Amino acid sequence: MGGSVKRMHRLIMLSDAYRMSGDATDSQLEKDPDNRLLTRFAMRRKTVEEIRDSLLQLDGSLDLTIGGALTSGTGTDNEFSDARKSMHPDNTKRRTLYLQLRRSNLATLLSLFDFGDATTSGENREQTNVAPQALYMMNSKFVAEQARALDERIRKEAGTDARAKIDRAYRLLFARSPDPEEVKIGLEYVASGTKAWPRYLQALLGSGEFSSVN
Repeated sequence: MGGSVKRMHRLIMLSDAYRMSGDATDSQLEKDPDNRLLTRFAMRRKTVEEIRDSLLQLDGSLDLTIGGALTSGTGTDNEFSDARKSMHPDNTKRRTLYLQLRRSNLATLLSLFDFGDATTSGENREQTNVAPQALYMMNSKFVAEQARALDERIRKEAGTDARAKIDRAYRLLFARSPDPEEVKIGLEYVASGTKAWPRYLQALLGSGEFSSVN
């Protein structure tokens, strides 16, 4: 490949193994229960960076500016002052990659969703599945704001028809159409009034399917 990273990425991403679905037949599950033979795509949860950036991308507010620092100053003078604490993720639209971090003062969102240990080096991150993660998606002001922004986008794109809005939501969040049972549940929930839509969308944002790559 002549040392071209782009060509290597293209080769990997166009391979059959990379493009496999996470769905599996009964025969595949029986013959390869642990997916050691790569008979299907192994579902994984998104990293905290991917989850936050995906939420911001829903209404187009994610700042895709490349490079640059979000704080001023260099060196270690006043290292433990308030001015050098970790930047709160809710205070910027920049990609999570560019958030100002201090190892001893990680933002709650980062530590909650298994951000890498900032004090030691390692080849991977631990991954947990605990109740506070789901509670964050249910109760976070940031997630609620993104759900309302998503509601506005869907109303502009799909109009006022409830079925069309549900279908649009599933296509935006999960890249698929909802099945009949999902449509039924959605229609029953949003029938209580317009204020139900942001709550319904926030429930979808809190689903495992949104926070996973499959």
